[in-house]
Amino acid sequence: MTVRATPGPAGLPAAARGMVGLFIPVLLILLAAAPARAKLHAEVRGGYYLDTKEGMIGGGAYLPVSTRWDVNPNLEWVFVGGFDYYNLNLDVHRDLSDGTGPSLWLGAGPTLIVVDVNDAIRPRDRDRTHLGLNLMAGIGGRRGSLIPFAQFKLALSDDSEASLAAGVRF
Repeated sequence: MTVRATPGPAGLPAAARGMVGLFIPVLLILLAAAPARAKLHAEVRGGYYLDTKEGMIGGGAYLPVSTRWDVNPNLEWVFVGGFDYYNLNLDVHRDLSDGTGPSLWLGAGPTLIVVDVNDAIRPRDRDRTHLGLNLMAGIGGRRGSLIPFAQFKLALSDDSEASLAAGVRF
């Protein structure tokens, strides 16, 4: 579904403000519902979007909710000239490994992809916001003060996009 983006007072399209409005309460609920033994981690990541052929940076939170399930709300910003391209994600991972060696996971979650034209050459009617679905696979460390990870993600939407990312959780 494509929604025309209409910037509001906060400078974000209305659909993006709605997703941000849901993103924070969902994160707070997950934190409150997490077992006491679960530890919230922050993360930073960098990567490459294969279709747009551009780099990206991102960050988020990583919350183990059980021995095999993790919640990973995050934001990625893609370096595209002439417009802003970012996405808000609420990903869930399922650890497939047996607890020894690196963690191998598969995951999925909703994404809100926002394209905001800020170049005088391109018309503003090219702004758009898409709802989509992330599908991902990854590998990462299990413990330590800095936990490295890497993942492949496919964002299915009106403009589907694949990306590779590596980062660290702390």
